[in-house]
Amino acid sequence: MPIRNLTPDDLEFALSLTTAEGWSYTRGELERMLRLDPEGSFLYEEDEPLAFITCVTYSGTGVVGHLVVSKEARGRKIGHSLVKRAIDYMSSRGADSVLLYATPEGVKLYEKHGFRRLREVSCVHATLQQKSHLMDSNPCTPVRKGDLEEIRSIDARLFGDDRRRLIQLLYEEFPEHSFKLEKNGEIVGYSFGRTTPTGFDLGPWACISGSRRDAEALFWKVISSFSEGTIFFGVFPENRAAVEITDALSKVRTWRTELMVRGAERYGSGIQQFFGLAAFELG
Repeated sequence: MPIRNLTPDDLEFALSLTTAEGWSYTRGELERMLRLDPEGSFLYEEDEPLAFITCVTYSGTGVVGHLVVSKEARGRKIGHSLVKRAIDYMSSRGADSVLLYATPEGVKLYEKHGFRRLREVSCVHATLQQKSHLMDSNPCTPVRKGDLEEIRSIDARLFGDDRRRLIQLLYEEFPEHSFKLEKNGEIVGYSFGRTTPTGFDLGPWACISGSRRDAEALFWKVISSFSEGTIFFGVFPENRAAVEITDALSKVRTWRTELMVRGAERYGSGIQQFFGLAAFELG
């Protein structure tokens, strides 16, 4: 089968294909996937490359990030072949759960591979032209390296698996956009952000204090670290506080996607404390 590992040398092809197919994936996203799991992404090629898939495996969880097939190659089950290869790889790494976020067009493809719909996710593209809602006195402070283990522990409980490599990498890439909230000497929330060629990404964003104001402080602390531009993030509609907090932004576009899972569930009882996803390609 003409499938091999995706390497850094293939990123130009991958970016050109995503652009041609109308996706806004960035080099930073794809490079991050390869750093997290160098052997987890795959390319389909015959005389030339035709499609690719990215994935990352945490302790017991795999995540399918990007699947793009060129128009010329559609109808030949190339997407099916890549999904199967990715599942086999993640299973070999010990994953008993595989997650992905599917467009309406992709749901049937993934259902054929044993994925089931778990819950909807709201995807948001908003502008940052004004920050009139910034809190006058914000108690959040920058994350320090010594905070990462405590943040990892909270994330593992809410997500359902240990994503320490992800938390470490997001902090190392953008420490200036990483914030925490402490009460009585313990971290009760955190929010991370990233700059991209198309604007900014927000997430993960979590708060376990039970206070909406605390969650709001974490949100606006990250927003205040961004310049004007556009921002992308995902929230669970079931978390009404997250929806209401983010409604203060001027929305350019919102749409829904399906969180699908194969095997054990993730994001179980932590939905009301998990306010923003890390990223669609990261789980």
